[in-house]
Amino acid sequence: MNSQIELREELIDQRNDEMAELNQDMMSLHEMFRELALHISAQGDSLNTISDNIEECSRDVESATNTLQSIPSQSHTKLLIISGIVLLTIGFGIGVVIIIL
Repeated sequence: MNSQIELREELIDQRNDEMAELNQDMMSLHEMFRELALHISAQGDSLNTISDNIEECSRDVESATNTLQSIPSQSHTKLLIISGIVLLTIGFGIGVVIIIL
């Protein structure tokens, strides 16, 4: 009878040890999930920052493209105005010379 009691006490002690080990493992697992949640949150913030930067760059590129596309037309317009002024000056000079002669 004593041996059966000792065996049961041994089984109970063994089960208590296993339960304590299981509890410790669950606490470790809980801590890992908390750390994982923190990493995911931090990466989410980083992804939002990256996304915002990409959108800002896209707007800047679009603005620069529009600016660059307007430059040739502005240069062409300026060239026509300058050419017109030069031609008028030459024409006026020729007119003055003709009148003097």
